[in-house]
Amino acid sequence: MTAAETKLQLLQLILESNDQGLIEHLSAIVESFNKAKKADWAGDLPEYVIDDIISSLNEPDSEENSTRNEDMLKDALNDFPTLRS
Repeated sequence: MTAAETKLQLLQLILESNDQGLIEHLSAIVESFNKAKKADWAGDLPEYVIDDIISSLNEPDSEENSTRNEDMLKDALNDFPTLRS
C-alpha cells in the first residue's frame, strides 16, 4: 500500500468513525508527534551559535583551562566531607 493510499484509508476511517475513543487516541498521537517535532530546539538557534558550539566541542582542552581529576576529587572531598567512605 502506498503512502497516499494509507492516508486516504486513515482519513476515511476518521470521517466514518463515531468512536470517540478512537478519535481521542488519534488526536493524542498527533499531539505527541507535534511535541516531538518541537523538541528539537537546536534547529531554532542562529547559525553562528551552532558554529560556536561545534567549534568549542572540537577544541582540545588546554592544560591552563583544565582541572585534573585528582584535584577535582580532592576539592570535592574537602567541600563535602560526608562523601568520604
